Amino acid sequence: MGGLVSLALLNRQPDAFVHVLFGGIPLRGGVGFSEEMHVGLPTGRNQRVSDPHMLFTCPSIYTLYPLGRLDCFAPDGSALDLDFFNPGSWVEHGIGIFADPGEATPEHLEFLGWALGRARTFREQLIHRKDAAYPPITVVASHGFPTLATAMRHGPKSVRGWDLKSMPRRPGDQRVCPEHALPPDGFEYERVENALEHGAILEDPRIPELLTPHARG
Repeated sequence: MGGLVSLALLNRQPDAFVHVLFGGIPLRGGVGFSEEMHVGLPTGRNQRVSDPHMLFTCPSIYTLYPLGRLDCFAPDGSALDLDFFNPGSWVEHGIGIFADPGEATPEHLEFLGWALGRARTFREQLIHRKDAAYPPITVVASHGFPTLATAMRHGPKSVRGWDLKSMPRRPGDQRVCPEHALPPDGFEYERVENALEHGAILEDPRIPELLTPHARG
């Protein structure tokens, strides 16, 4: 989230930065966080902190998804026409809590519409500005771990209507694929790759060398 907020601030005030380094940030967004959103994952012994019903109430998580088409497919391999930022798509395709019958209450849909609207507005703040003079940007991304990048509706390993297991995983950091960690179209940047997991990307020993040429004395 810090990286996404930093990109929004960079777009608003690029002259406030000398150099920007992003590490494993879903700058373009993707489906990598869908296991929590749809199925839920334990955090240590805690079974509820990453439960779909709890995450549904967190507006910030919706900003991790792209404005464009999601990599979601039907069992025959055809792409699904799914607009993530349209609450109706959540009901139609049974995403998250809407996989459970009776969950599409007016209150749920009202909140979802508000949260998705806020997320869309935030995502629009990350689009490249042609009139901005950006500082040097470095992107550090990992290709060392299989990473969720696509989802299948009603696939052979579906859980509550979505299969997050059958489609091939792409090399990434377990959370974000390199292609999803790149800045939106229009930005110029230097790309550096390593093989570290998501939480350790910035432990790359090359980081100080990448930052030093741009540091102010």
